[in-house]
Amino acid sequence: MSWRQFFVVAIAISFASSIFAAEVKDESKIAAGVEKLLTEGWSTTSDAKATADAHYQSLRQIAAGDSRIDYAFALVQLKQRRLTEAAAQLKSLSRDKQLGFQALRIKAWLSMLTKEYSHALIESQQVADLFPKEEFNGEQEAPYEECAAMLGRFFGFLEGPAAGAIGDSIVSTARNRVLDRLSDGRRRAFEDGRTKVLAKFTDLTTEKEKKKDDNIAAATEQADKTKQDLEKQKGDIAAQVERLEKRIESGRAEFDGSMKTFDREEAPLIPVLSQLNDRLFRLQREGQSIRSQADDLRRQAARETDQNRKDRLLQQARDVEQLLFGLNQQVNVVERDGAVVQGQRARIIQGRAAAQNKWQVEQNRIQAEANALKKNGVRIAGIEKRLDQPVSGNSTKTRVLSVQASAFTTYDQFPLDAEKERVLGLFR
Repeated sequence: MSWRQFFVVAIAISFASSIFAAEVKDESKIAAGVEKLLTEGWSTTSDAKATADAHYQSLRQIAAGDSRIDYAFALVQLKQRRLTEAAAQLKSLSRDKQLGFQALRIKAWLSMLTKEYSHALIESQQVADLFPKEEFNGEQEAPYEECAAMLGRFFGFLEGPAAGAIGDSIVSTARNRVLDRLSDGRRRAFEDGRTKVLAKFTDLTTEKEKKKDDNIAAATEQADKTKQDLEKQKGDIAAQVERLEKRIESGRAEFDGSMKTFDREEAPLIPVLSQLNDRLFRLQREGQSIRSQADDLRRQAARETDQNRKDRLLQQARDVEQLLFGLNQQVNVVERDGAVVQGQRARIIQGRAAAQNKWQVEQNRIQAEANALKKNGVRIAGIEKRLDQPVSGNSTKTRVLSVQASAFTTYDQFPLDAEKERVLGLFR
């Protein structure tokens, strides 16, 4: 018989005793009310909680002090995760003559679940105190052995997954006190439950550590491959940097050579332009002087009354102007020669500017490539730094195993739904 069957037997006995209590109750109404409490309130919604509370209050009015109702409501509170309220309800039931053993056992389990380990140790000893001194035969003994195994699982959890949560000496003292209250067969059941928890904890811990070792090995192998790839990338970067340096050297040499060529081509043009400008200046100044003479002769002619003298002055003016015409032709020649030389120099200046612009563009391009290589180098250094850090080996799988190994429900779960059905069956 399992501990679930033990609950059925124990609760059936206690419920049967309550039926024959001095106070007469309407069992049909109680049964209907308990069924509504356990069905309509069997959910975690706010409506279900309100419904359960209402049904419980109605049942208390029908049968005040009936511990069966309080026990059913405690199951509903556990289902609704109202653990604090359930713990209080079970604690009050632990002193009940008919349901005290069952309630106290669940209360001890709940204390383990909520990590109130000091309470669980005390309650475990109280449960052990309620064991019959003698052992029974067959199925009659099975529920007590299962209860002893459950207590063993409690201590196995405190010694394994929850080790250190409470002092080792406290756990050891409580364990010995529980064992002192158990018969030989129940002690064996206790040790069986305890060792199974420790074995399962060891298996889970071993599996987690193996997974961590596997993760570390895989991460280390991947890190080695990554480092090799990074070394190759660093080599590629170094080669590219060397090529950029050569491009800078060759580009600068080409640029400097072109600048020298432009300077060499421009050098002889500068004195030529200077001479042409000087000559043009002299011709223009001479032209201004001749024009002034011609203008002065024409003004004299305009004032002259003697026709012969006037004609002579006008002829002189025309002769001077004829000189100006010849002088203007020389100016045109000088200006034409200057334009030719200036055009040659302009082409040189334009070529120099184009070469400067080309070199500037090339320098900008080289600088951009160098910046990208530098950024890539920083990225590689960051990756290498991370790769040099110790590998924890943690992963989703190891975290799941760690949570599983440390969870009390991994080793002992209360069959709440089955217990609900058993209680309902007792009223049908």
